[in-house]
Amino acid sequence: GEACDYCVLAARLLPWLALLVLCLLQARPAPAPVHRQARATSTVRWAALGARGPPLHA
Repeated sequence: GEACDYCVLAARLLPWLALLVLCLLQARPAPAPVHRQARATSTVRWAALGARGPPLHA
């Protein structure tokens, strides 16, 4: 069967839209390093606990 006009249009425009999104993400300025350091200290401070075994009563 033939695809509808909207499906053909979407299939033609989708690669261009993906390329546009990738270009916009590349053009976005990098976040400031101060935020990265603050985020790194918070992840170290809130580190996850180690793995535990099953409950003793099981």
